[in-house]
Amino acid sequence: MHIFETVQCPLCGHDISESSSISGQFNIHCNVVICPNDGLVFLTPRWNKSTYNNFYKFEYDKYYSTTRILNKPMQDAIDLIDSRLAFLNILVQNKKILDIGSGMGWLLAHFKHKYTPLKLAAIEPSLECIQNLTSLGIEHLGCDAEHIVSNFKYDLIVMRHVLEHFLDPLQGIKNISDLIDDDGCIYIAVPNMMKPSGDLLSFWFRVVHTFYFSQTTLLALCEKANLYPLHIDSSTSEVWGVFIKKSGNKIPAQHLQENHKKQKELLIKLGLKI
Repeated sequence: MHIFETVQCPLCGHDISESSSISGQFNIHCNVVICPNDGLVFLTPRWNKSTYNNFYKFEYDKYYSTTRILNKPMQDAIDLIDSRLAFLNILVQNKKILDIGSGMGWLLAHFKHKYTPLKLAAIEPSLECIQNLTSLGIEHLGCDAEHIVSNFKYDLIVMRHVLEHFLDPLQGIKNISDLIDDDGCIYIAVPNMMKPSGDLLSFWFRVVHTFYFSQTTLLALCEKANLYPLHIDSSTSEVWGVFIKKSGNKIPAQHLQENHKKQKELLIKLGLKI
């Protein structure tokens, strides 16, 4: 049984009263909204936490098993992360690494083989993936990244296409920032709502993606968690960046309003009635 709940914009706290009700990927119902204050796109009303937890544990792999379980489809993503870290001179050798939403653990297995890091750990809800992580000798910290508690600090935390799944991305990113060592960093990659790929209704919008970030809204979210971007890029259908624990310049309200205007114009152009 799917139980729904309403949520506010995590950037400004705005209550959204109107939504565009669509059938998203796999014809699963989605309620898509855009915040008038900052242009953040998200789902509300949406499934509640218990509904999502059950879906991730028992049903998610039925829809997305190819990319999670097979090694080959992940290789391009692994090579891309590797090249981006090298580009920013972020060392992996002798580091403590946490992969959030690790799937079967192929990225960590790659790091283990190529760099021999000091420690490898993962946060992952899928039962099948947890079994594979254990077989690879990777420590499984838990299933819920948004509420993870650990006294251990990591040099590098990887969040590749994870943040868009969070139910409370602001509180989640704050909790995760507590796991970064003082000199550590966090790699974040999310789908780019300003450059969506594939059909908007049958592919891009999906019930498991609760939030849809642009570069502006991702920066605004990380800013609220006192994360500063060493580098950020949104030249493709993906926004990615590397962040450290540090306060930065506050994004002007005018920029957020401009983001809303551009984001809404794009959604209308692509056929969404919002």
